[in-house]
Amino acid sequence: MKENAPAGGFEGCGNPTPSAPGFAVPDKAGGLFPNPYNQYLCTPLAHEPGRIAVVRGKAPSFPNTREGQSVLTTTQVRYWSICQNQWQLPYPASSCAADFQTALDKQGNDTYVVSTQQDRPANATAANGITWIDWGPPM
Repeated sequence: MKENAPAGGFEGCGNPTPSAPGFAVPDKAGGLFPNPYNQYLCTPLAHEPGRIAVVRGKAPSFPNTREGQSVLTTTQVRYWSICQNQWQLPYPASSCAADFQTALDKQGNDTYVVSTQQDRPANATAANGITWIDWGPPM
């Protein structure tokens, strides 16, 4: 939870509300490693029993090296992933899905469901076009 994070750990992480979390590029990402070649987006969202978060977006193109595509292929990014991190130092990742692990529809859109295991919807499966991410330990 945000209260457990040190001051300045993720400043500028959006201005979330329970119904519409706001994503932003953090002003500071203490302990993480942004550099000119990568970037983070974040939004703080407190766990509540029964809460799930649904994140939808248009996935950037990336070289599918698992199927033999060269990293020199012209794409939007070289790699991307979505992670659920705990809001305490050193911000450990509870669960992640890399680009190649993400279910995409025919238009390249992704849908993630973030929840605890006990709150995972039965239809939150890759077969249904959904990538599930474990919320991690509720704090």
